Amino acid sequence: MPTHDDCLMIACQMKDVFISCSQEETQEMLEAAKKICKKKLMELSFLETDLEQTAQEQFGKNAPGGAPGHRCDAIPPVS
Repeated sequence: MPTHDDCLMIACQMKDVFISCSQEETQEMLEAAKKICKKKLMELSFLETDLEQTAQEQFGKNAPGGAPGHRCDAIPPVS
């Protein structure tokens, strides 16, 4: 097992501060950030659906986002 001195160190920016992290620490931080982004994206997707339903209830099929192919349909899913 390599020692801490033998590991590849990666510069990471935390707000206005740069720190050096090992490749493993960087990977863990990236995975955590990815989970947070997926959760926020899911929350926004639910909000979008709720807003579209409300708009369709109020304005009918001519509501913004009510037509197929609106801009949000072009966003690919996150894997």
